[in-house]
Amino acid sequence: MRSMHRRALAALVIAALVPLAHPVTAQKAAGPMGALTTILPEAQTDGPWTARSTATGFTMTNRTEENAVRYFYVNAGEAKGARTVEVDVSVEPRGTGPALAGLLYGFDPETKTYFMLVIESGERIGLYRRSTGGMKRLAQIAASKFGRGPYRLALEEEGATVTMVVNGKRLGTMQADMAGDGATGIIAAGIGTFAFTGFSVTSQRADAR
Repeated sequence: MRSMHRRALAALVIAALVPLAHPVTAQKAAGPMGALTTILPEAQTDGPWTARSTATGFTMTNRTEENAVRYFYVNAGEAKGARTVEVDVSVEPRGTGPALAGLLYGFDPETKTYFMLVIESGERIGLYRRSTGGMKRLAQIAASKFGRGPYRLALEEEGATVTMVVNGKRLGTMQADMAGDGATGIIAAGIGTFAFTGFSVTSQRADAR
């Protein structure tokens, strides 16, 4: 089983996340977590994290280490710049520090760079970019604008433009020259219980054929 976690994150919203990265390849798969289904553990304890696959999805729990981060990812697929990546997410914070979970996007195992669209402590939705220079928040909005969780998070590619979508409502767009590159998956950080279901990577081009 290939999974990643890191326990040293000094300040979750501003510090660089530098998780370990092992390549994972999984294409189309049946199950509540789509292409991730075949690589997620049935039940596992790894450091501060416990993880479990269920009939409806996947849950990660961390009760002890507020700076712990864990994620799972799969290859990006073939439809560069024409994908929609999405997942349903619920976040139950268990401490006073940040607790976030959501989509991992554009992960590069060589440079350890990526984007993440996440629910923060069940209160906010944030878009972050981890570059070689560190972590930067690109956008943030109150989650209350979209009702109560779980929240359906999505990133829609159209060429080099990526649109952020929550519960079917478009938040805005960003320009990313790496759109379509890297790996996609799920990510969780902080103390809490993080539930995921309905992970999918679909292609507009494939749907059009």
